[in-house]
Amino acid sequence: MIYKTTVNKLVTFNSKLDMSQKIIRNLIVAVVICFLLNFLGLDSLWKGFFKLTLIYWSFSVFHSLIIIYKKVYETILGKWILILGGTLCVNFALCLSGVVINDITSVSPTNFPHSLIFIAASMIPLIVPLGMILLFAVILVSVPIWGWFFVYDDKLKKFLMPGYEPNQQRFLHKSTLIIQVISLIIYCAFIFQFSRLTGNDYISYINNKSQGMIYTLEMFDKSPCANINNAKVSFLGDGNVLVATRNNDKYSFNVMKCEIK
Repeated sequence: MIYKTTVNKLVTFNSKLDMSQKIIRNLIVAVVICFLLNFLGLDSLWKGFFKLTLIYWSFSVFHSLIIIYKKVYETILGKWILILGGTLCVNFALCLSGVVINDITSVSPTNFPHSLIFIAASMIPLIVPLGMILLFAVILVSVPIWGWFFVYDDKLKKFLMPGYEPNQQRFLHKSTLIIQVISLIIYCAFIFQFSRLTGNDYISYINNKSQGMIYTLEMFDKSPCANINNAKVSFLGDGNVLVATRNNDKYSFNVMKCEIK
């Protein structure tokens, strides 16, 4: 009888949850299983399940962020903020890409427009952790505001946002918000710390691959320069060329004067 009553309560409770809440429920169950596997000393199972939990945690966080994005996008101010943020991120990625190209070639990155764009796309994994730590800082700084007024005080929300109606139909609405914010804070800190541990390796990887990209896509085998043989060149103007040579997986870039044949 007790078992049947408990099952009925769980079924009733589960039926009241929306999609976001069910995702949180599954994440909590996954975290509990991770702790149990670690406690029992099942390292091989724990490592595999831990990776799956991280993937699901990422899905949970980005699902919440997509919902926030949709709500922000519904307002004119929100659209302006998203456009501004996207513009800043794109320009920052292009700046980082230019630094990488200049570090490799010692010339202006505008000489290699295709590589500039491709390398800028590869800068996204470096920009995301910065965005996460910025979001982390904003949430922590604004805790006194949203933690009290925007979670518990519906009257203030009605005053600040005319037309606002409290979400009374959603089951455990305030508890869900608190769990989502805590999850987001921990996730941001985790991603930033992970990027600090792996960032240098990723930068070295991008630097090595960028050399090959510039050598393959932006430089030419043939040139009118009599003093350059068995090397690729890129024309810089004013009689100068960037000369690149390859030895196995190592590349060398040097600026030289072109002596016309």
